[in-house]
Amino acid sequence: MNKISNFFSFFVPPEPWRRTVLVLSGIVVGMLILVAHISEATSYLSDRPETCTNCHVMYPYYASWAKGSHSNNATCSDCHVPQENFV
Repeated sequence: MNKISNFFSFFVPPEPWRRTVLVLSGIVVGMLILVAHISEATSYLSDRPETCTNCHVMYPYYASWAKGSHSNNATCSDCHVPQENFV
């Protein structure tokens, strides 16, 4: 138990710096969340066909798929993602 305590105490800043480190850590985490939200980063984790339009080059292909017969039967990931994908 002492090894674990020593390990975690290595990451705890000295008393005069604790508040500063906490505030700066909060600002950094907040900025990361804001950037992820503004850039819609989580949309790249989706398998929805609309995700393909995140890249402006793909819009014509998405429009063609949406108007074609494939949109009723298949999504982009059915053909363009390996089926044995571990994710």
